[in-house]
Amino acid sequence: MQQFRKFMEGRNGSDQLLFALLIIYWPFSLAARFTGIRIFDSLALACLVFAIFRFLSKNKERRRAENQQFLQLWQPFARWAGQYLRRIREFKTHRYFKCPGCNQTLRLPAGKGKITIRCPKCDTTFDKRT
Repeated sequence: MQQFRKFMEGRNGSDQLLFALLIIYWPFSLAARFTGIRIFDSLALACLVFAIFRFLSKNKERRRAENQQFLQLWQPFARWAGQYLRRIREFKTHRYFKCPGCNQTLRLPAGKGKITIRCPKCDTTFDKRT
């Protein structure tokens, strides 16, 4: 274990982009196995080689910049997915509506019948059934 620590000293190690590359590797690898199409095999191998390269790289600043660019691209999707999963979890207890005035998403308790909703952002009122 001490030899591995010494070997990894000064290297980049793992980050979010590494995990994303490894996650992307699996579908390409499975697609290559089941379809026999060689391009999937090549894409899987490219993801794996790039992930290992990033993991073992000693140029930390460059790898950190790459990871930062990845996170900037990833954040909008992660935010959307988090909101979508929250809506699925709260399906029985809450309903979500968009304000017709400002497009603000409003979260309301379910099962209240027809109610008048006032948007806290723009003070628009509208009727909906929860």
